[in-house]
Amino acid sequence: MVQPEQTNQPLQTGNEDEDLEAQLAYETIKRNREARKRKRIIAVAIAIVVALGVAVFFIVNQASQTEEEEEYDPLDATSQVYRGDFATAISANGATEPLTTTVVSPEVEGIIENLAVEEGSTVNEGDVLFTIKNEELDKTVREAERQVQSEQRSVDAANRAVDEAYAAYNKAWNDCNESGDWEEFDEAGLREGISSAEDGYQSALESLDSAQTSLAEAQAAADKRTVRAPVSGTVVAMNAQNGASTAAASESSSSGSLMQISDLSQMKVTVQVNEVDIASIQVGQVAKATFSALPDIELDATVQRIASVSSGEGGDYGGVVTYAVDLLIANPDPKLKPGMTATVDITTQSAEDSLIVPVSALWGEEDDGVAYVTVIDSDTKKTRDVKVKVLEKNNSEAALSPDGELTEDDLVLMSGGGGAMETEGDELDDEGMFESFSVETDTFAG
Repeated sequence: MVQPEQTNQPLQTGNEDEDLEAQLAYETIKRNREARKRKRIIAVAIAIVVALGVAVFFIVNQASQTEEEEEYDPLDATSQVYRGDFATAISANGATEPLTTTVVSPEVEGIIENLAVEEGSTVNEGDVLFTIKNEELDKTVREAERQVQSEQRSVDAANRAVDEAYAAYNKAWNDCNESGDWEEFDEAGLREGISSAEDGYQSALESLDSAQTSLAEAQAAADKRTVRAPVSGTVVAMNAQNGASTAAASESSSSGSLMQISDLSQMKVTVQVNEVDIASIQVGQVAKATFSALPDIELDATVQRIASVSSGEGGDYGGVVTYAVDLLIANPDPKLKPGMTATVDITTQSAEDSLIVPVSALWGEEDDGVAYVTVIDSDTKKTRDVKVKVLEKNNSEAALSPDGELTEDDLVLMSGGGGAMETEGDELDDEGMFESFSVETDTFAG
């Protein structure tokens, strides 16, 4: 019997597909387990980091609190009293203007000629600025002069007629007197002739007077061709030009004038002050004016006028309500020009040579200005209350009368330190609080 040939190849079975599916399922389960394991590791690591952060924050915070408690010193809440001039000011901006400005506007029209000044010229009242050529005015004067001459001739003729009427009367009277024939003497007719001549003379005088009045008016109008300075001052605006008509020169000017003369010996600044501060402004208050164009110049100013009606709109839409305040600069620097921007600091409070402390150091303040401060000794940390007289104060500092127990260089407790009226010798405890509360009855010397 023949034996089958032996081989090394595995025998193919019908279960091969089932084994492959089982192997794939096993691999999938294995990967899912490894993924879940990595997630657990990450979660544990995050929890550890958070726990460490909380622990570090707690430790640092406790250390910081401990350090603050250990470093607390009541002297940290003090301020040293100093002596000086106290002042509170309100600052505002505005433009400089001449105190007075006069517009030069000729009363007659014509062609400008003989211009004698330029912008920046200094003039005195009555100085000739320029003349105006106007042929119509010249013609009117010539006609008025001829009319006067004509009327004068009429007056002369009327005067001769009166003389002749009187002469005729006298001759007739003499002739009748010599002849004795008075029937020839027409006295009524002769007197009527005299009266008529006198009426004619009077009428001629009236016509002459009217002609002379017309001539005077024509000459006055013609005299206006010579334009003179109405006031003394400085020419600050010039629109007149030789050869130009007065109408054209006026139209080219925004102000409608040929020339402006200002008194620059005094200047003013108009500023707008917020409604919150306007109650602190009073006429006569002094101020300092500085100028962006002249950084080295500071000038004295005085409040002259406070507007009664607001300039700002205000209302329900957030507009700022302001009031115009005029300040006089009595002695301006020659470099100061109209229109320069000025910043003024208006002094609303002042107290010279006073003791100055922070407002927060005051406590127990009364309506008459009496208040208290708590003084602490830097070495012993003992405290005492001192009665003071408040002269002026603002939001940050107070000026006190120097005529009391408080002295320069004293240390005063600021907010939180005062309010307890302790007698001398009391000390602050470890937390900065007073250990006793008794009233000191010292009387203010001022």
